[in-house]
Order: sequence, then C-alpha cells, then structure tokens
Amino acid sequence: MRVVSPLQKGVFSPLFLPIISPKNLGFTAVILTYDRLETLFKVINRLALVPSLSKILVVWNNQLKAPPPGQ
Repeated sequence: MRVVSPLQKGVFSPLFLPIISPKNLGFTAVILTYDRLETLFKVINRLALVPSLSKILVVWNNQLKAPPPGQ
C-alpha cells in the first residue's frame, strides 16, 4: 500500500512540509540560552543541517554578560 501525503492530494497542512521546503515554508528555531556557549554552538550547528530550517533566533538571557559577537 502506498501512503500519499496531503500535499500530493492538493491539501495544504503545515504538518506536512516537504523535506526541502522553500524558505517561506521553513520553520524558525528559537534557542533560549544563558551563558552556555559550547552547547549553544553545538545546537546551532546541528540545526543548520535541517533542510527545512528558515531562520535561527537566539535569545540571550544573561543581562550581566554580553552575547558572543555575530558572524
């Protein structure tokens, strides 16, 4: 038996995104962090491998220390 996704039937659902989606259909990853740079960069590097990722938003929660510089 062949499974047909809703996209193949002409029905759109955000639960069934293509594996490699256009940037406007991708998701935004929101990462909350507090001074855990090594873990933060590991998470960012892993997320960057996801084909349907559109954006990464990092929320720096440490008010006493500046976030690392952007690239």
